[in-house]
Amino acid sequence: IGYLANFHDADFNKLKDYPSCCPQFTNGSGSGVSLGILFDYPLVNGWGIGARLGYATLNGELIKEQKIGNTEIRKTDGFNNGDIADAISKYSIKSNIQIIAIEPNVNYTLIENLILSSGLRLGIMNNSTFDQSEKLISPNNVVFSSTGTKARNEYTNREIPNKNTMQFHLFLGASYSFPIFKNASIL
Repeated sequence: IGYLANFHDADFNKLKDYPSCCPQFTNGSGSGVSLGILFDYPLVNGWGIGARLGYATLNGELIKEQKIGNTEIRKTDGFNNGDIADAISKYSIKSNIQIIAIEPNVNYTLIENLILSSGLRLGIMNNSTFDQSEKLISPNNVVFSSTGTKARNEYTNREIPNKNTMQFHLFLGASYSFPIFKNASIL
C-alpha cells in the first residue's frame, strides 16, 4: 500500500466534444493510492532488483483562473439583466484515473528495512473519468446570464475522450519493510 503524489503536465484548452472557455490547461496535481504484490531479489551491497504487479490511482486536478472581460452577466438578485462586467473565472478538470500495472525496479537498502527504489510503471487504464466546471469566483454578486448560476460548462463523471489506455511512467519511491515471517514483509 502506498500514497502517490501525482503531477500532471498538460497542453490543451478543452476535451473533445466538451465545451470550455479555458485558454490553456498547463499543469496540475493530485494524490492517489497504490496497491500491489512485490517480488524482490537482493543482489550485493544493499542493491536489489524487483517487480511489482499492482493497481494505482493517478487522480489529479487541472486549474486555470482567467479574467474574462466584457462578459454578459447578471447580479444574483436577478436585476440588471444584460450587464457587461469584468469577472474572474476558474476552470477546472478533475480526473479519476485507475491503472493496473507491472513495475520493474532497482532498489537500494539505505538502512535496515528502509528501501529506496526507482523504476518504470507499464500500465493499462481500467477507468478514466473526469469532472469539468467553469465557475465565477469574482465579483461575488454576479452569475452567468446563460445559466443563472455561478457555473457553466459543467460535466460530471464523463469518460475521458481520446485517451491513451497504455501508460508509461517513471517512479521514485521510499518504503519501510515490516517483516512478518522469514521471507515475507509488508512494505
